[in-house]
Amino acid sequence: MSILKIIATFAERPPEVNEEQHIELVKIAMEMFGTSGGFSCLMARAESRGLKETVNSWAAGLYQAITADEVLTLIGQDRLERMAIRAGISVTSVTKDLTSILPLLVDKLSLRGKLPEAA
Repeated sequence: MSILKIIATFAERPPEVNEEQHIELVKIAMEMFGTSGGFSCLMARAESRGLKETVNSWAAGLYQAITADEVLTLIGQDRLERMAIRAGISVTSVTKDLTSILPLLVDKLSLRGKLPEAA
């Protein structure tokens, strides 16, 4: 099973987001953070915004919870707005959906519980 299918299947989808929109948001997140540069940027933002321990827990498969407000802090309003436009949903729905997508994405992109080194 592909990483896309795993994340889309196991990430809990908010009720206001349909399956097609959910899958599109998973694709967008993978495009944004699935490269070494995008992943490094996510990790740098997590560290600078006090969310490093949370994101590190995902790489270890522990899935420490993240709130929608923390997603906003981690990703940034501008990026969330672009993601919302592409997925065809509200920014609020994007942040809610990313609370379950991001932990799985980081887990699947990490290597045996270790985060890839910055590029």
